[in-house]
Amino acid sequence: MLQQNLEFLERLKENNNRDWFEANRKTYEATRKELIKFTELLLTQVRSFDASVDVQNPKDCLFRIYRDVRFSKNKAPYKTAMGVVIQKGGKKALTVAIIFILSQAILSLAGAIIVLPNQFWMPSEEKFILNMNSFWIL
Repeated sequence: MLQQNLEFLERLKENNNRDWFEANRKTYEATRKELIKFTELLLTQVRSFDASVDVQNPKDCLFRIYRDVRFSKNKAPYKTAMGVVIQKGGKKALTVAIIFILSQAILSLAGAIIVLPNQFWMPSEEKFILNMNSFWIL
């Protein structure tokens, strides 16, 4: 799995455009399918010591390959890394997480927790932005 995924990501980095991606979609789907299998194994292992991880579908743990380029200077349409996050409540929850990132540059497995009391957030046009002046990294 790993070598095939890394090769795809390396080629994507060199050819980060829609035409190339569509021409290589089958390779991407095969790569993604392998990552889903790996995620199933991770979920099984994590549930063996943390029953609170309630994600049933491993696809719900994968990050999208598509980048949001609307406000970015980098207009490359695809991410050149594939990511998995395992935590109670799925990838959008703000709880302790196990994060796995696969890219041609780095292979990483990390644990993370983000706890932000209300005083670190301030309203802005019906959205919330992080008040970085008040945020401390411990």
